Amino acid sequence: MPRKFKTHQPYPSLFVELRKAATTVGEDNSKDCAVKALALVANVDYAVAHKTLKDCGRKDNQGTHVHVIAKAAALLGKRMRRWSYIEMREVMASYPGADQHKVAMGATYITTHHPQRFKKQWANKVKNPLLIRTSAHIAAVIDGRVIDWTDGRSLRAIEIYEVLPATPV
Repeated sequence: MPRKFKTHQPYPSLFVELRKAATTVGEDNSKDCAVKALALVANVDYAVAHKTLKDCGRKDNQGTHVHVIAKAAALLGKRMRRWSYIEMREVMASYPGADQHKVAMGATYITTHHPQRFKKQWANKVKNPLLIRTSAHIAAVIDGRVIDWTDGRSLRAIEIYEVLPATPV
């Protein structure tokens, strides 16, 4: 009997559109994760996010520092609020079957797969778009879905930023 393989969900259509838009501004689609993530969370076109990041100091086809992304987000009418470790711990503690002792001791961590895997817990905590920063990547989370190539993968989150309107509501 032939072996059945799991088929991975194709990229969400928004991400496919952003990949295509990247080619129009000369990006090679390998180091523009910050542009795609900013375009998604700020709800702007790829070209607008690209130009804003470039105006803030981003160089084409290179990685982008978080402070540059925060500066560009401010220009686009957004502000980024970094989650504290306590907030990340609260989300992990709400997971079904979570070992509370391991969570309290810091022996667990959030990955890019968690928003989709633990939808109910993330829906209770998160009301705004997020940026999840890993060691060499940044991904957007919109409505509990990672819209990125990391969708379905478990990359360890180093920092999580909540993207809010520039003026507190």
